[in-house]
Amino acid sequence: MKPIQAVAAVAAATAAGKTLAGELEDLLPKIGSDNLNERKSGRDRFEDLVLASGKPGAEAERAATSKAICALLEKEMSDDTRCWLLRELWLIGGAEAIPTLVKHLDHKGTDVADAARRALQKNSAPEATAALVAALGKANTPEWKVACLIALGGRADSKATSAVAQHLSDKDLSVVSAAAAALGQIACPDSAKALAAARKKGSAEQKAILSDRYLQVAENWLRAGKYAEALAIYKELDSTSETELVRVAARQGQLAVELSKKAGPGHLIYQEVKGQ
Repeated sequence: MKPIQAVAAVAAATAAGKTLAGELEDLLPKIGSDNLNERKSGRDRFEDLVLASGKPGAEAERAATSKAICALLEKEMSDDTRCWLLRELWLIGGAEAIPTLVKHLDHKGTDVADAARRALQKNSAPEATAALVAALGKANTPEWKVACLIALGGRADSKATSAVAQHLSDKDLSVVSAAAAALGQIACPDSAKALAAARKKGSAEQKAILSDRYLQVAENWLRAGKYAEALAIYKELDSTSETELVRVAARQGQLAVELSKKAGPGHLIYQEVKGQ
């Protein structure tokens, strides 16, 4: 359904004397139905209402719909239905949804926990970063550490830098790689320092991973027009102590900086240089 039709759906429900929360609750049996046609029609209708509440300028409606979904998640239901509802919170969840999402992180090793983690990654409220940092601190398997690190990297919130950087020394290489990737996405001065420091330790394999993400920080800075900062990293990596692959990338980066200064921020010079 198109946005204007979705808005009309909400208006029709209101005109019929139903609250939005009431209609969402009425749809709950359908969205979990074993009848595929009934399930599809129920989920389509539910999502139309959700999307309509997320229209620009309708913050009160968005928050109310998010709270209504959180209330539904307190009920008994299949994991499939629970995951589907959590995915709806990817679309409109804000600060009001965080306690519910955190609660669902306790479904460890299940699709439910992963759906909640993804919803926190997409959540518009800054408090979601703190919730994911807390989840990372409690993680006791490499798989869940990686999942939390991916979410924090996706948010690219510099407030998570310290917590993420601690995992650069993890004994599991997949965790080290995920932490490095997250710091590359965050791309703040502290994340650059953490990657630079970690490169001086560990194995050659770890250094290769960390160097790649250090280059990612430089590329992100280049895209943002932070030419001096990006150039400093590229020059640091253009050294005989680095592998040939890293040195080539560093030289390409230096060329991209010079060309980007002329073209201006936002020009995809880096891709053009790498494609040569």
